[in-house]
Amino acid sequence: MTTTLLSLSDDLNIKILQLPPEEKERLMRVYDQIKRGASEIGEVALEDSLASERKKAV
Repeated sequence: MTTTLLSLSDDLNIKILQLPPEEKERLMRVYDQIKRGASEIGEVALEDSLASERKKAV
């Protein structure tokens, strides 16, 4: 319960809570796109790293 009260007092959380529903939905879509993009970037970096390691081994 204390955690909830503390997080609700955070200025950013209050601003998000005050957004109209359609803005919250848009914000969540953007957030999901960023998360997917970040994981894709991580996958590409991992593949590049593995390719680099293979070149060193040969």
